[in-house]
Amino acid sequence: MLVSVMVTWRYQNANKYRMVPPLFFYMKKILFFFLLLLISIVVNAQSAVKFSLRPDGTFLSENSSSIIIEFEGKTAQELYSMVKSNVITLYKSPKTVLSENEPINLSIRAISESLYNTYKLPGGFVSYKAHYNLVFHFKDGRIKVDAPVIDKFLDIEATGVALSKSFVSLVDDWFDKKGIAKSKNKKDIEKVESIFNNSINYLLGIYKESQTASEEDW
Repeated sequence: MLVSVMVTWRYQNANKYRMVPPLFFYMKKILFFFLLLLISIVVNAQSAVKFSLRPDGTFLSENSSSIIIEFEGKTAQELYSMVKSNVITLYKSPKTVLSENEPINLSIRAISESLYNTYKLPGGFVSYKAHYNLVFHFKDGRIKVDAPVIDKFLDIEATGVALSKSFVSLVDDWFDKKGIAKSKNKKDIEKVESIFNNSINYLLGIYKESQTASEEDW
């Protein structure tokens, strides 16, 4: 009985006089949380660029016609050289597509050989070619990328016949009256977006390998 009483007394008093962790213990946890948050913000600054196709044939990124990417510690010249180097590796004829204003901005005028393919002819398909423009602006620690701009008219190759079609009319058919992508055309929209987003992210050094077929870009 005496032993039982002593054990009970020790347990109760152990809880009563239990040591409370010092204040710095909680401060360390708080600081660790903010450190993780800061790391997340830096990583997000280098996340992939995404422009979305609109029913009017334009591209936007979160309702903006351009996006700014932070590159901490890099000069405008270093960023310009990086993008130019990636242009040389991505395009088959870089001198043909590139216009320079070193180190302020750099523009690309190129062709997507198969922006869109559709099987509408017996035993064949219609292939749409698109001339497009990409523009990059450079400052110390940042690059501003303008949304891709596609020419008003597309070149069409159909069984050896050269035709043309309005890009806006093509894209407009992919959306309903409310501007929402039609289910049957979601893959078409995603393909067009990926062609330009993949190229842009490669040129920015975010993608280490080109995810766009090289034969599409000249």
